Amino acid sequence: MVRIAIPPEDLPISQAERYTHPHPRVQQKLPTLYWVGLGYPRHEVARIIGVSEGTVRSTLHAYLAGGLAALRQFNPHPQSAAWDRQATTLREAFAAHRPTPGQRPGTGSQP
Repeated sequence: MVRIAIPPEDLPISQAERYTHPHPRVQQKLPTLYWVGLGYPRHEVARIIGVSEGTVRSTLHAYLAGGLAALRQFNPHPQSAAWDRQATTLREAFAAHRPTPGQRPGTGSQP
């Protein structure tokens, strides 16, 4: 496990923006820095703020990559591009397997 040193000047910012940032998901990330900066281990931070250890880990990775600015960003639909790439294939599959009137769903037979 890599030790992460949170600069002392980031602690009060993370604590204050926890309540003042306009997006609730960003508010949820900021206490991670505060508690890690105070020296608490990641599993304790997760328990204290009520998130998984994976969330703590990903928050810290984002912080290491881009500092507070990276934590202030929020992309509400990060996986939508994966669905967009499959949209044509999905439409074609649904069109090819459209049930006929009176057919029971999933059976291929008449009622």
